[in-house]
Amino acid sequence: MLQQYAGAIFKLGERLRKELSDSEVCSEVLLIIKHTHHLFLFRKQSAGFLLVVSEELQGKLEKIGEDGFFMTFESFYALRTALEDMFSPSATIVILSSTGDKCGRQSCRDIRKKIKAKENVLAYLSHLKESMNWGKILFQDVDFQMGTGKITVRDSFEIPAHKYHQPQCHFLRGFFAGFLSELFDKEICVAEVKCAGMGGSHCQFEFE
Repeated sequence: MLQQYAGAIFKLGERLRKELSDSEVCSEVLLIIKHTHHLFLFRKQSAGFLLVVSEELQGKLEKIGEDGFFMTFESFYALRTALEDMFSPSATIVILSSTGDKCGRQSCRDIRKKIKAKENVLAYLSHLKESMNWGKILFQDVDFQMGTGKITVRDSFEIPAHKYHQPQCHFLRGFFAGFLSELFDKEICVAEVKCAGMGGSHCQFEFE
C-alpha cells in the first residue's frame, strides 16, 4: 500500500511538472496538502523514525505498533531529493515547511487538551520530540507576552550527511511556526539563523 501511495505521488508530480509552472506546482501541492490533510509526525526508532499520517490514511497503510510505519533517515532524505527532482529545490522548501506548519498546529492543539500553561506546553514538546528522535530542543529567552524567543536544536533529524551553504531544517522551521502560532494565538514567524547542516554544532531558530 505504501508503494502504491508513493507511486501515486510520483505520477502526480510528473503530471504537474508537464502541465504547470514551478509557482503553479507549489500552489497545487499546497492545495492538496490543505484539503487531504496528509500530515507528518515522527516517532523514535533505532535506525530512523516513524512517519505517521492523518487518520484519513492511517487505516490504509501498513502499520508498526499502533499508528505508524517505519521510515529510515535515508528514506526521508531520498523523499526530499525526489521532491526536488519532481518539482524544484525552492518548491520542496515550501512543501516541507508548509507541511510542518500544519503538523505543528495540530500538535499544539493536541498537547493543549492536556496542558494549559504555555511554559509547560513548551517543556512537554521538548521532551516529547526528543523521545521521538527529532533532536534535543531547547526554548530560550521566551517572552510569553510578546510571543518571541529562540530555539536551539541539537541532532536535528533533518540534517543530511553532507554540508550545505544554507539552512536545511525546513520541516522543523514550519513545525515551530505552526506550533507557536497556535500556542500564542497569532501568526508567529520563525527563521533558522544557524544550521548544523552548514557545519555548526547545532541549529538555532528565532521567532517573533
